Formats: sequence, C-alpha cells, structure tokens
Amino acid sequence: MNKKLLFALIAANAFMGASAQQFGNRTLVAPSANYLKSFVFHDMDDDGDIDIVAARSTGSVSSSANEVLWFKNQGSNTFSAKVLISSDYDDVSTVRLLDIDNDGKKDIVVGDRESGVSWIKNMGSGFFGTKQLLPYNSFLSTLEVGDINNDGFDDIIVAELSNDTMTLLRNNGTGGFHPATSFYIAPGGVNIYSFEFADLDMDQKRELIVSTGGTTAKKIIQFELNEDVYVQTNIYTSSSSPSIYQSYLTDMDNDGLVDVVSNGSDCGGYWFKNFGNNVYSTITPISLTGCNNFNFAGPADLDLDGFQDFVFFRYGSINYRKGTGFGELDSTEILITGTPAIVGELNYTEMFDIDSDGDLDMFYITDSEFGWFMNNAAALATPEHAVSKFTLYPNPATSQIRIASANAIDSYKIYESTGKLVANASFPNAITDCNIDLSGLSSGFYFIEIQSGSSREIKKFVKN
Repeated sequence: MNKKLLFALIAANAFMGASAQQFGNRTLVAPSANYLKSFVFHDMDDDGDIDIVAARSTGSVSSSANEVLWFKNQGSNTFSAKVLISSDYDDVSTVRLLDIDNDGKKDIVVGDRESGVSWIKNMGSGFFGTKQLLPYNSFLSTLEVGDINNDGFDDIIVAELSNDTMTLLRNNGTGGFHPATSFYIAPGGVNIYSFEFADLDMDQKRELIVSTGGTTAKKIIQFELNEDVYVQTNIYTSSSSPSIYQSYLTDMDNDGLVDVVSNGSDCGGYWFKNFGNNVYSTITPISLTGCNNFNFAGPADLDLDGFQDFVFFRYGSINYRKGTGFGELDSTEILITGTPAIVGELNYTEMFDIDSDGDLDMFYITDSEFGWFMNNAAALATPEHAVSKFTLYPNPATSQIRIASANAIDSYKIYESTGKLVANASFPNAITDCNIDLSGLSSGFYFIEIQSGSSREIKKFVKN
C-alpha cells in the first residue's frame, strides 16, 4: 500500500466513526437575518460570550436596505434577534474589527461599496457610537485589517472597485489614520478579488497576499513593506485559467511552513507549496470539482486529526473531505449539512469555535437565512476514542527524544513527512516513559504514532 495512504489511514483512526454524527442539525442564528454580506466574531459586550457583528445589504442604495447588526450571544449556544447598530450606509459590504481609539475595545470598521470606509466606536456593555468617517470615501470592493508596516498598530487595506487599486490607510497609533495612499494598481484586464495577511517567510513580519485574475493575467502577489518600500513577489502568475478568487494561508503538508491554498475560477482547490525564502511550487490541484458540483470553501482541521480538511459547498449542501497531511484528500465526501434543509442557495461559509469546545463549528449565509451547524468532533474524540495522552520533549530534538505518557505505551512508529516508516519499537511490557535514539535520522519534520491498547495518537516533532 502507498505509504502516504497508509499513514493517512492511521491518522484517521484517531477519529473513527465521527463522520456519521459529527455535526448537529441546522440552527438559525436569529429569525429574519437575511441578506447578510459579511460577519465577524467577538465578545462585544465583555460578558464572556462570543457575539456576532454583521453587515446586511439587499443591494439597493438606501438606508433601509443597508445595516450593521449585532447578534448578542445569550449563552447556551443561542443568540438574540438582530440589534441595529447603524443604517447610515449606501451599499454596505464588509465589517471588520479594530481597536481604533486604543481603549482596549474592538471597534467596528465598515466598508461601503459606494461611499468608502467608516468606523463605529464600541463603547462597551452592548452600546455603540455613531458612524465616523475614515480617510477613504471612494468605491471599494472589500477591505482587510492588518499591521502591514509592523509598527504594532493594525492598518486598513482597501481594494478599490473602479480601477482595481490597493490603498493603505495607515494607523498613526493615536486614534487616527494617515491620508489614504495607493500602493498597487493592477494592469489592464486584471481584477483584484481578495487579500489576506500572513507571515509566509517567517521573518516575524506580516505580508499581504493578494489574489487576482482576469483576461490578461492571473496572479497571487505577496507584498511586504520594508522601510516604506513595497517589495513585490509573485507566488503564482499565468496567462491561462484559473483566476484566483481567494487564498487561504495554512500548512498543507505539515512541514512547519505556511503554504498558499487557493480557490480558482473553475471552482477547484489548488495549493502552492512554500519551500521557504519566498520560493513556491507551481500550481498543484487539490481537487477539481467543477462548478456544476461544489465550490471550494477553504481548509480547516474539522476532525481534530492535525491535518487540514477541505470544505465544499453548493446550493444548500456543505461537505468536507479529510486531509492526509501531504496535500492530498481522502476521496470520501462527508456531509455537514443535515436537517432541516438550508433555505436558499449558499453564498458564504465561515468556521469558528462558537461554543469553545475545541473544534470549529460551521456558519453559513444565504439570501434567506443565517445559520450554523455545531461540530461535535471534540466530544466524539473522548472518552470512547481517547488516545494515550503523551508529551514529547525536547521538541525540536537533536540526538534523542523522550516520550512521557499518562497511559501505558505498547508501541511506537516514526514516519518521515512523506509517510515512510523510519523507526518503530514494540514493548512486551507496556511502559509510560522512554527515550528514543534519533541519531540515525536526518534533520527535518517527523510524525510519531503511539499505540496504547486500542487507542493511538500521532504528533509531529522536529529533528535538528
């Protein structure tokens, strides 16, 4: 059997049987929560429960059709009816959170397609101020918040709708922003679709990753601001399909480096392996589902096996496929959506641990409703699927690594990141503590599988 597939099956055993009952039934966040375009999670009233702030727009340019809303978490996984924060907008599209006035509370940053960027002060205890303008009053498609110049203060990056321009609103650190400055204008025939922040080159500085496409070129561009100069690196460039609609930043192959995982215009999932030092692989398909099947909605470890799974949605159905940790997927599609059926066609999904149980729940929006599915992966993993709770140290290791386990260990196996078995041992009399000689292993990332009775657990370690 292929070693990668064997290793994937071993890892999957840590979560056996969960797929049949992993996700609960559809639950509405609140009645009449329709036409939502964007939502974020945060404890807005400091009561210890995570609330939801959302933007609602029917697409009409009027205040009655454009609102910023708050859904208060009332505890026990229930939310209040929508609470209006503001309706002073033309065509609201995006909400993000940022402590603008440095009072320790996350304020609300709002993107309006017609009139630009504004913010609403979070006054605490469920009270909010009025809309305040920020120094950008032109058309936009979306915005993101992140510290692009690494001065400790989050800035605002705007993608302009009219001429595909990236604009910086630089946080001055004293409750305001410098005048907006454009730093990238896409060439003719190229559209800016989305952008995200991440430290891809592990230099303790965040880069901006921009996904583009169009008739002339398709690119994923990395921007890093170095002494007020934007250093631009092309992660992907092509004159043919697909355009890149969205990029997700995660470690696909468990080598410790953040890779780029993308959603293409053909509804397929792709990834670009990060080799370090701003070197990336060519475009590699993860799965090409086709637009008549499912839309790729991003990676996440939904079953708590340490590998990135992949979420797909289409019409009223959300599925996922288990990741193997090697940039591959299991062929089985696992249904997330249950009964009653979702009303309307899915527009967007987001994963967040709303019930603080250690696994990611699934939120979704259609034009008709806003709902979620509880993920029970953490509960399913214990106690019936409990594995031997063990620690590895030191990690990273040099000549040897030590295992200390709460339960008796029957055996261990060590695999390279490719899935190749490189070391193993069995103990006639189970032990709880042992040292493993690593002198014969090359430097790199490895996985160790510990067997304890009928339970097994896998962890990653580094050999220097």
